[in-house]
Amino acid sequence: MASVASTYARAFADVVLSAHLDASRAVAGLREIARLLDESAPLRRVWENPAVPADQKRKLLDAIVQREGIDKPVRNLVAVLIDHRRVHFLSRIIEQLEKELETQKRKGALSNLDDLAARAQTIKGTKLVSEEVGNVDREGLRQLVDSLRQKLGSGVVVLGMPEDGKVVLIAGVTKDLTAKVHAGKLIQVLAPKVGGKGGGRPDLAEAGGKDTSGLKSALQSVPSLLEPLL
Repeated sequence: MASVASTYARAFADVVLSAHLDASRAVAGLREIARLLDESAPLRRVWENPAVPADQKRKLLDAIVQREGIDKPVRNLVAVLIDHRRVHFLSRIIEQLEKELETQKRKGALSNLDDLAARAQTIKGTKLVSEEVGNVDREGLRQLVDSLRQKLGSGVVVLGMPEDGKVVLIAGVTKDLTAKVHAGKLIQVLAPKVGGKGGGRPDLAEAGGKDTSGLKSALQSVPSLLEPLL
């Protein structure tokens, strides 16, 4: 049942984010337990059998946790599922958890909207936000760029973030400025600075790169790239 999976997923997402845990590590730990559960009928029989004493079930869980190097919060969630005879929901909980974590990350990023807008520079009368952000996925970064364009009313937005050892850059330009500043062309100049390529429309463009060490300098170079265009 989706409601059961969603309830546990939301509760565990709150634990992950409030305790600043590594979300990808937590999900990986749950996936490993789900894999073992899926592949082992004896394990399923022990954990799902109400006649088996709770301490025996927990000893088995703790042995797996120690062997696989799984973090304590993940162990605690699985223990609750075992106690409540809900461990068969684990795969669906993982699916819902990943969605919930991304949703909460995006909300967190959007909550920084005012701070980012307040740090806008002015280049020849044009507002520019060129910043690195974190704790958001690519879609969340797009939403943040769009929201900043709307908040600025008129201006240029370039946001970048590290993602799984790589770099994502997104440039957005309000419609009134696209005749002067082409987001696709701007991102094509920035992309090599992070070891990548990119392109896109006059108002929105993206790039990916492999050099995370170049992200800061790439973002810092945006004002000098804009100045001759305005």
